[in-house]
Amino acid sequence: CVGIVGDYGAGKSTFINSIRGLRPKDPGAAEVGLYHTTLVATDYPHPARPDSLIFVNFPGVLLKKGSGGVRDFDIQDYLNEYGRKMDQCHVLLVFSSGRIQDNALQIGMKARDMGKRVLFVRSQFDID
Repeated sequence: CVGIVGDYGAGKSTFINSIRGLRPKDPGAAEVGLYHTTLVATDYPHPARPDSLIFVNFPGVLLKKGSGGVRDFDIQDYLNEYGRKMDQCHVLLVFSSGRIQDNALQIGMKARDMGKRVLFVRSQFDID
């Protein structure tokens, strides 16, 4: 499978729909939105190869409120929740909607430590 992970709102679901030839309102399409829409890791098989090519849409990386007003991301919490599913993927595409930030790098490094191929995808670069 191909894991799709990264910032929320970075276009992960839009990418999955596009590569599967679907529009957002089509049956079986991944839900898209400007905010956090993917709440659980969800499999989306490719219509031409449903048994051998599956895209897994992981929930977006959310920043959590830390102590002292500092916003942080806990990679271990994310891996505890989704690491087993990430381990099933052969490749992980790590999406970022701007400059690649620390959270995306952490996920990419952990995925590489798991022996996965990792590609970074920068979306919405035309907005910068």
